[in-house]
Amino acid sequence: MKDIGEQKRESRSWGIGLLIHAFSVFGTKMFLKDWEEKKIKELMEKDKKKGK
Repeated sequence: MKDIGEQKRESRSWGIGLLIHAFSVFGTKMFLKDWEEKKIKELMEKDKKKGK
């Protein structure tokens, strides 16, 4: 039977593996582009509220 620490490490390993697989299948640009667009919109909204 696995202890809690071992289960957490195994879960992290699976998560990292899935993330690497997603990047290899879809490419990093897809993820980074979405983030970049959201961040730009967020910053533009902040500037609008400040009156810049």
